[in-house]
Amino acid sequence: MWISEKKLVRKAIIKQFLHSRQYIFTKIANYSLIWLQEKVFKPARVIGYPPLLFIDTGNICSLKCPFCPTGQQAEGRTKGFMPFADFKKIIDEFEPYLLVADLYNWGEPFLNKDIFKMIDYAHQKGIVSRISSNLNYFDNEMAKKLVQSKCDILIVSLDGTSQESCSKYQVGTDFSKVIRNIQFIRDARGQSKFPLLYWRFIASKYNEFEIPKAIEMAKSLVDVLEIGDMMPNTTKMLFMDNRDQFNSVKDWLPIDDKWSMFNYKLKRKKCIANCCSSLYRQSVINWNGSVSPCCALWYEKYDFGNILKDGFANTWNNEKYRASRRLIFRDEGSGTKTICNICKANEAIA
Repeated sequence: MWISEKKLVRKAIIKQFLHSRQYIFTKIANYSLIWLQEKVFKPARVIGYPPLLFIDTGNICSLKCPFCPTGQQAEGRTKGFMPFADFKKIIDEFEPYLLVADLYNWGEPFLNKDIFKMIDYAHQKGIVSRISSNLNYFDNEMAKKLVQSKCDILIVSLDGTSQESCSKYQVGTDFSKVIRNIQFIRDARGQSKFPLLYWRFIASKYNEFEIPKAIEMAKSLVDVLEIGDMMPNTTKMLFMDNRDQFNSVKDWLPIDDKWSMFNYKLKRKKCIANCCSSLYRQSVINWNGSVSPCCALWYEKYDFGNILKDGFANTWNNEKYRASRRLIFRDEGSGTKTICNICKANEAIA
């Protein structure tokens, strides 16, 4: 079945509600309260929890993608994998409120030995689990475990329809192995529709000619195909203005700018957001418990706290979060300076 990304997430949430009816009304009420605060009241201190959460289960990867800080082996963030005990502690605090947990950010999730245990625990708590993987560290047995753990959505990062095009950016990838592993998952899920398969194809000048082929392949391979934007160097993205971001990635951009986030004539992003929903709607918890305000922040020194030390409720409304909300939503720049001051000055996030 060919469905949109929003419908795909909605379908996964409905499945979880049918599986676990506990906290349904609490989750709906929390989501509604967060939405009202973001869109209408814009308080510095938030009542409720973010309904979406990135939990980075590990920031280590086998590929060497040139614009990814993990692929670059960049300094600035402690490397490691999240233990299951810490994951459980986080999920237990969020259980009554959380709708979707993205179990990835800076690394390859399937390198964490506890990943299937984590997915299963999220499922038990009625939380949608979403994984993004390059599917290189994977095999048929892992496909069976993925299905058995009740994973809801698997995003497959595959930037092309051939070994030559994929390996231009995803240095170290094995195209035929990834396709084989997708088929293993399809076979393992059988009549089940889960995990829903989402192919993320990042367009560049090295693969844009393969987009028609990708569209045809996707019809029999996955549930959703996304032609995504080539992002600037994510290690430094928040510290660059639009022109610097464009210049940092221009040698990779597709020839046709309809596949790009940039307006080539203006050398800036096509759409600039004036606010950041992450400050109300979602948060990022790194493998060691440190809390980032958004998934684009690489440098640990700019994090807002640590959930394992202080609990999320205290971190969510500490001075850094409150100052950032005042800055972004009220344009009040006085007080504590955070990474959000730098991001806003550079119009770094689209």
